[in-house]
Amino acid sequence: MSAGLSPYTIPLTAPSPIFDYRPYRETDAAIGWNASYTESTAWPIVPVNSSLPYIDALPKGVAYRRTHLNGAAVSLSFEGTGFYMCFTASGASYSVTVDGRAIDSSSSNSAAGSPCEKSGAETIFQADDLTLGTHEAVLTLSSAPLDDFRFYGGGFTVAVNTKGQRQYHYR
Repeated sequence: MSAGLSPYTIPLTAPSPIFDYRPYRETDAAIGWNASYTESTAWPIVPVNSSLPYIDALPKGVAYRRTHLNGAAVSLSFEGTGFYMCFTASGASYSVTVDGRAIDSSSSNSAAGSPCEKSGAETIFQADDLTLGTHEAVLTLSSAPLDDFRFYGGGFTVAVNTKGQRQYHYR
């Protein structure tokens, strides 16, 4: 990191609009990513022969996205020096690319003791020491999971100037 810059990690929950879910966000888990919560059933429920959701109660717990779709992906575009993603694979195979280059999946570790621990995720994928700049990280399922593949969110590390002078912009 450049002189005068300090790392600062910005955590993101799964519903953050910074995450791009492919092929579809907020849909049935069989064809894309479904919004779910750790202490609630899948929400909202859309009854058969209806286009309007039936909301019987507000969701409870930690928000996450789930899928059963082989080839489903979630990406994070950011400017910084590192990132992490929190998930539970449920037996699915997956790959991670950064800026189009495959990253060794051995960078995945248990979520215990990590920023992912309290989310309910079992795994953290983390890449640090990237060159300061714009990056895109993509997590892609390469096999269908036995159960839900659950994505809980993640975060990225930016470089902040801690030694500069304050600048005021008056309008």
